[in-house]
Amino acid sequence: MAYHQRLVTLVICPKLMKKLLNLLSSTLLLALPIGTMATIDLEEPIEIENEPGYLITSELPGGLNESKLPGYSETIKSTEIISFDYSGHLDHDQTSFYVSAHLTDTNSVHIISSGVNHRERDNSAFYLEYNIRDDTFFPTLLNIINKNKMSSDNGHTIHVNGLPEGYGDELHVKFASGEAILKSSNQTKTISQEAIQEIYNLFRTTAIKSSYDFTTDKSTRPIYDDADEQFLQGTWTGRHFGKDCTVIFTGSHVLIYYNHQLTDDTGYVIINGSIQPDKLRSKPIGKKKGG
Repeated sequence: MAYHQRLVTLVICPKLMKKLLNLLSSTLLLALPIGTMATIDLEEPIEIENEPGYLITSELPGGLNESKLPGYSETIKSTEIISFDYSGHLDHDQTSFYVSAHLTDTNSVHIISSGVNHRERDNSAFYLEYNIRDDTFFPTLLNIINKNKMSSDNGHTIHVNGLPEGYGDELHVKFASGEAILKSSNQTKTISQEAIQEIYNLFRTTAIKSSYDFTTDKSTRPIYDDADEQFLQGTWTGRHFGKDCTVIFTGSHVLIYYNHQLTDDTGYVIINGSIQPDKLRSKPIGKKKGG
């Protein structure tokens, strides 16, 4: 989970424009996120268990940080995977993704999959988390590992300072025997594009079998194609003109309370970075005089 600090102009209606611009100013917007303001990190980092080994480090831009961790053999004897984590990307459609499969105490497999297509974001961002009982899943994954020689250069990690995201990958596999595969690079891929595609296909096929998919509308939790809308979700609190004020964003709807009294209940849309009322989904507050 990651907190984003983003300044968004909020204009729900002319009547509220002044007070809400003050309400959601930098003090409130950046300093007081409460509740569910955390957003999903689509590229979750993989923990790397650092061990003594050869190490080359440089803090300069373009500097190389490289290590060869001892105890990571290229020959894996075990045939029983207990955990698998991979973070990488598909070249052909600019999709970055993270997949994870861990054996649980009840012998089910806990799966997490997340990602986004950076070229065509609409409905491509996804996050899935669920359990399966499938005795063929880890054997299929092991076959992908062995066929593509994914244990080659085991224990080798490389990080080049200053490189943008999207060039390398990270792989961490644990076996019941205590053996492991661990390698990463932000410069080049550590496994072949064919292997990456097979991993992606396996996890997506597994998701589809469980009635999910690698799309926004088939995710297991809300994902928003609009980054500003995703950022706004949750509860904001503060004081305005001596009154306690709470603003709650739920999907494309916002509730505004002053001193615990509901004053606005309205839909909103984001247009050119500004939040404006969606009159088709707005709800009236109270009754008109004489109504």
